[in-house]
Amino acid sequence: MPRGTFDADCVRMLQGHAQRWQDDGGVGLSDFVASVEVLGSDTSRATLDEPDDRDDDAVRVSTIHSAKGLEFPVVVLAGMATGQRPDKGSFGVRVDGGMEFSVAGIDSAGLESWKVDEQAPRSAAELIRLLYVACTRARDHLVVSVVGEVRKGGTAPRSDVLRAQVATVPADTINVAATSLLSVNHVQPRRLAAPPSDWSQKVTEARAVAALPWVASPSGRAAAGLDAGRDIIADPVGEANADLVADQDRADSGARRARDGRPVGRAMHAALDTLLSAATPPAGDEIAAACNRAIADEGAPDDYDDVRRRVAAAMTSPLIAEAFAAERRWTELFLAAPQDHDGIRLAEGYADLVFETADGYVLVDYKSDATLPPENLAHYREQLAAYGALLQLATGRSVPRCVLLHLPGATAQVIDVTAQAES
Repeated sequence: MPRGTFDADCVRMLQGHAQRWQDDGGVGLSDFVASVEVLGSDTSRATLDEPDDRDDDAVRVSTIHSAKGLEFPVVVLAGMATGQRPDKGSFGVRVDGGMEFSVAGIDSAGLESWKVDEQAPRSAAELIRLLYVACTRARDHLVVSVVGEVRKGGTAPRSDVLRAQVATVPADTINVAATSLLSVNHVQPRRLAAPPSDWSQKVTEARAVAALPWVASPSGRAAAGLDAGRDIIADPVGEANADLVADQDRADSGARRARDGRPVGRAMHAALDTLLSAATPPAGDEIAAACNRAIADEGAPDDYDDVRRRVAAAMTSPLIAEAFAAERRWTELFLAAPQDHDGIRLAEGYADLVFETADGYVLVDYKSDATLPPENLAHYREQLAAYGALLQLATGRSVPRCVLLHLPGATAQVIDVTAQAES
């Protein structure tokens, strides 16, 4: 690619920044993206590192101040035929600590002498310092423009100021007349090779491959790649079954709405997530508050009683008591593992609840289905087995139990799908 080297430098620059961010304690892709957005905002004084673009086939336009600390093979100082604009400041401090000013057309007594004796020499010295910075940015070649004439009464051109600072003309200096530059064809058009004859076919094939989903939730093809379960059912439920929590959409990690089907199911999951994150089993008022927040987030006040019945039933189940008694537990735990099966390269999803026992991990999935017919149970057994495989790949520990916590209403049913799969 014409800018391939520069693009590669940009990638390395971003990688280096990400490594430093992580070394400083940063965790997680979303937080890193947020930190980069802050760097790119107008309120940030920090910036990303500059990529090494010395080999880039492009011209960079920069001020002298922003070029400090950088080096380029060729530097062109433009605008050197004009003089420095005089400073028309209305306030100044003399070296003896006194002040000179101009307010509403009234000048202090020593203003003019201060401009001549102090301000002008300071401005000239600052110009020399800036020109020094500009000239020393060049590694191989420095081009200084001196085209133009000084208007009568104007200040000396910047090029004259620069020339006055050079005691002798370097031996490798070349003076080029402006007219000669106009007659030379410096830019040779780059002739691109004709595309291969099968280019259109390759583009079509590439688009077809790109259209295939390579990230999938642990069900169907992805579950088969994880060797999860013996009876893999591609889609026994059907997308039209609105009673199912949409676990097949859990690969979308951006929002709970994409992972849980109905407002009741989403609110139920959110409330349980909040309650199971507490250190101790919650009381009745804490359960009510968690359900209120979840229902408010969903904007479905009519479903409050339904959600609270389901959540209260869950909190009284022996499975939840076992989770609170465990030394460690996690809610809404993200799981992912690389794949190489039927086009799937990554399987990922969220486990509703995981807690640790002496034998390994217990994996729990909440279900709000009105009923659980055999075909739905087969589908869920496949899913939980795949989640268990992801968890085992991530931790190296066994997952002896995969459990469904069925919450159809005011009762809770604990279904050990691991035992069903073995039987």
